[in-house]
Amino acid sequence: MSASQLLARNWGALAETTRLLDRTAARLQSSDDLMRRSDWRVAFSDIRLTSEQTLESNQGAATLAYVLHLAIDIANADFGNIQLFDPAERGLRIAASKGFDTEFLDYFAVVRGSDSACGVALQQGCRVIVPEVQNDHCFDAASREIVLRAGVRSVQSTPLILPSGRLLGMLSTHGRLPGKPSLASLTLLDRLARRTARLLE
Repeated sequence: MSASQLLARNWGALAETTRLLDRTAARLQSSDDLMRRSDWRVAFSDIRLTSEQTLESNQGAATLAYVLHLAIDIANADFGNIQLFDPAERGLRIAASKGFDTEFLDYFAVVRGSDSACGVALQQGCRVIVPEVQNDHCFDAASREIVLRAGVRSVQSTPLILPSGRLLGMLSTHGRLPGKPSLASLTLLDRLARRTARLLE
């Protein structure tokens, strides 16, 4: 590849990243308006809020629904969930989800161990990316079967961590096909995770 071709390709990638950043920044800017709306349940009617005891108001539920909607869009994913850390259980409890069946939600209702991507991310305190569920060591036989039966082939789990280092939860997106989010998407997911942790605090 010639220098001019390489430069053109890099400029194209930079332009695409800039467009993605601008689009997501605009959506993040509008999130406060959305959280004040009374019709958020209609706007995100396909997002299941499963831990009502952890959500003190409609505003809290709207926040989770909006964050999950954004994360799935940013990662170009098909499914997703947000888990909140439950000190009593010393694990992650699903608070919002999209696209999953009851079997998946029941099995991963509370995650404590390291038999899933979010469990490994919880233990390591950093993002975990699984490009192909079928042969990744993050899953044991039982959890792999549940995930594959749900139609999931790829996962990324990003911790929701405060600047102090305190972990509040986990933001995960899942795809029907093997692969992983682009570098630009991961950068945006990091920004979204930091903002979400501050909102949850």
